[in-house]
Amino acid sequence: MVVVNLFGLKQTNGMYFYALDYINEIKGVEKILVNRVFFSKLKEIDRRNFKCCSFLGFLFELMICIWNRKFIYTPTSHPLPFYSKQLVVVHDIYPFKHGKLSKIKKILFNISAFTSRCNIGYINKSEVLPYLVNNKFLIGKLFFLPNLMPNIDSFNFVPKVKNRNEFVIGVIGSDSYKKNYHLLCEKISESNFYGKIKIVIYGHDNNYTDSIISKYKNIQIKVMKSDYYCLSKFFSSIDVVVSIAEGEGFGRPLASAVALGLKTYVINNKINSEFFSDVYIFDTVEDMILCIQNDIDIDIDSDHIVTPLVKRDEFIQLNLDKFKVATLALNRWIGF
Repeated sequence: MVVVNLFGLKQTNGMYFYALDYINEIKGVEKILVNRVFFSKLKEIDRRNFKCCSFLGFLFELMICIWNRKFIYTPTSHPLPFYSKQLVVVHDIYPFKHGKLSKIKKILFNISAFTSRCNIGYINKSEVLPYLVNNKFLIGKLFFLPNLMPNIDSFNFVPKVKNRNEFVIGVIGSDSYKKNYHLLCEKISESNFYGKIKIVIYGHDNNYTDSIISKYKNIQIKVMKSDYYCLSKFFSSIDVVVSIAEGEGFGRPLASAVALGLKTYVINNKINSEFFSDVYIFDTVEDMILCIQNDIDIDIDSDHIVTPLVKRDEFIQLNLDKFKVATLALNRWIGF
């Protein structure tokens, strides 16, 4: 039997939906452990699938798992020390390189991974894999477990009608400063068209979004709460999807935008080059802003759908094939 450890999650973010995709494919899932804060944010209909635990309750559940030698699947980078029968997943290396606690997080991860000799999943080959292989004790313990992007067949997506007096930029996620929204807003504020710009952040209200909205009052900025609005609603309300984030693992909603053919602008980095080579990639934020200015000035009847259908189909199929290979290998390794 498999016990899923989601105790490290606090928001219904990309890691949560990543976890759900694999939970649906893993055979023999017995229970899914979550903390009280996360449990309170789940919809009532979803709560029956999860076991809410206090910290002491979580430790008790882990002791039972270890005593009975059950397999523990943790879709976050929180390995348990001294227990080998587990799989954890590293989504990005941002927590190990940025922030006041980054060195402590790195040390704790390495100690737990070394003492447990557990297997580690990684979701990209451009940043996470090179980072992990630097730890010699992880060689032979690494699994490629890519994201599965959402099924766009279920999307009720209607391209937004262009308004010459308003250009809506959609940005995805609100979890940390790695999103770099302050850089985007700074350049827009310096432009001569900031009055026409509206930015919609798809995510959650938090200190980061509050600081952005408070600092850049000359730009219309609002948060579309992802717990209440589906991705198709978000995509139907914007003119372009923009990502200038650093340290992202993959970008599930960004992949959905590409699959739908929605105009998508990303900054040039290793992750975006690995997964999104067929979209508009810019070396600098300034270059991206110039392109946005051109979008505002072009004919009002121009088409928002820019990714060719053949390339979209190839993109979707390639992602699905990688996911199927990963889940088959994972179930074989677990023993099902």
